[in-house]
Amino acid sequence: LREDSTMTVSSEQLELLIEPYQLSPEAAAYVRAVRASPPARQVTSTHVRNTPWRYASRKMGCSISAESSLEKTFLVHCEYDDDVIEYWDQPCTVLLAYQNAKRHWHRSPYTPDVLVLRKTHIEVIQVKPSVVCEKLVKERPGRWKMCGNRFEDTAADRYFETIGLRHVVVSEKDICPLMAENATLLLQARHCHC
Repeated sequence: LREDSTMTVSSEQLELLIEPYQLSPEAAAYVRAVRASPPARQVTSTHVRNTPWRYASRKMGCSISAESSLEKTFLVHCEYDDDVIEYWDQPCTVLLAYQNAKRHWHRSPYTPDVLVLRKTHIEVIQVKPSVVCEKLVKERPGRWKMCGNRFEDTAADRYFETIGLRHVVVSEKDICPLMAENATLLLQARHCHC
């Protein structure tokens, strides 16, 4: 692994990680494509509650974008989480298939919020407030469900599972408020010119 936590993993180091990650060829190709491409889409404000954010990441060595304060909280947490090697906002778009409310099969493009390379595994992350997830579970039961205390986007889970990556829905319930607040303060302090 890299020694300097202020830089991303080199291509050569990534290749050394792929073997312990035990990635399928398709998963490795997806990770390489995300790392080699700009964000799949530009973060913009499209909803009343949507607040775009951008900040300079020391860990990633580039600007990171978030389309909501919840997503920013998750990304800032990644910035200071020692288990996170890299995190890439707006990774490559994929095409999902799922049944709509009328039980017809539907295809839809999907751009995850973050691709996270951890020391032991890789996760594809979708960040959504729990109230939005609850609404989706009711309105799109062919795609969304509640499993225990976690929300699942079954179409995204299924797609990424077929290529050998783990897809996770993260809500505010999954983020420790104290850690998130501390990470935000650290980010603010980093930019202070006192």
